[in-house]
Amino acid sequence: MNDTKETLIKDIISQLKKGKSKPKIKKYLLAKHKNLSEEQVKQLINEAVAIKEKRTDTILRVFWIVLLLVTFWFFFIKLAPDTYYNSPIFFPLIGGILLAFFLFQAIMNYRSIEDFVTKHKNDWRTKIKSAMLGVFLVLAVFFMYSISKINRAKVDNELKNNGLVVQGKIIDGYEKITKRTAKRGGISESSSYTLKIHYNQKDGTSKTISKGINGRYYRYSYKEMPVDVIYSEKYPSIVEVLTPEAAKKYLDKKQRKLTPADLIMVIKTENAAVKDSLNNIYYGWHKVENSWINDWLQAAVKKDVYAVYYLTTEANNILRNIEENGFKKISGSEEKVKNYESDKYTLQFISSVERDKNSKNFTVTTTFIYSLQPK
Repeated sequence: MNDTKETLIKDIISQLKKGKSKPKIKKYLLAKHKNLSEEQVKQLINEAVAIKEKRTDTILRVFWIVLLLVTFWFFFIKLAPDTYYNSPIFFPLIGGILLAFFLFQAIMNYRSIEDFVTKHKNDWRTKIKSAMLGVFLVLAVFFMYSISKINRAKVDNELKNNGLVVQGKIIDGYEKITKRTAKRGGISESSSYTLKIHYNQKDGTSKTISKGINGRYYRYSYKEMPVDVIYSEKYPSIVEVLTPEAAKKYLDKKQRKLTPADLIMVIKTENAAVKDSLNNIYYGWHKVENSWINDWLQAAVKKDVYAVYYLTTEANNILRNIEENGFKKISGSEEKVKNYESDKYTLQFISSVERDKNSKNFTVTTTFIYSLQPK
């Protein structure tokens, strides 16, 4: 009897797969099996439908799980650094939505839109649908963040491990106001800053890029200003401007102000190696005739056979803890001119104030000059 029942159910499932309706299957069974009553046929059809739906649910759930795993593999492992770098919003957005949707379906396993919107009685999914939709949104955001963070790390590692540094020059730049906020006493504005830079790759290929940059560095930038960029040898479209922060991140360069020990180092260093030595302290130096200039730092170093001079428009820590570098202040020094000496060197500090009478705001610029020379 069981074998006969199993055979009948298999026959019914076969008919269902062919797309036949329940009434047609019922008519078919009653005509083929005279010994079956209508009630028995009805029960057999219901059992066959339940078995078929369970198999379909299992196949669909496996399908969603496979899609989930493939999508995870693509966005977290397979996605190339340059592909993400050139579309850093698109891929996390799409990946986050797809991963959350496939995970949602692997759990809820809705077959269609109609199945989703219909409230089925005694269906566990109906009870948790609202909560699962909230979880879906949270997971989408989480996956977007994770995709962005992991692929950004790929880009950073690519530049650290395979980055090539070349010097370019600024050919243009612009400021874009991104937000205006009304405040007491006026309107506050937030801006983004972009520099257009031209450079040649190591193979001679000419490139021009537009890169966002910190407002402080933008204010100190000008046309034809030399600036270093780092690009990936494997993925040349990955390019970053080597600001001091970027140099610290990708080249492991320090980012600090100069000290008396650094000025002594410049005196002892051959001119050809001074730029690299200074860049190891604070990145962004380039040579102009007999001087080295760092526009990011608003500073310059000049060296001759007798002394080294350090000029900056920003307060510097050279005089801070100067005694720890073996210098002591010479008595009788004036406030704006201070003199120090050690066993081997003398250091003079001069504070120069200039007022720009042509400026609307009557701009005052203070230049700090340090000169170091052997005794």
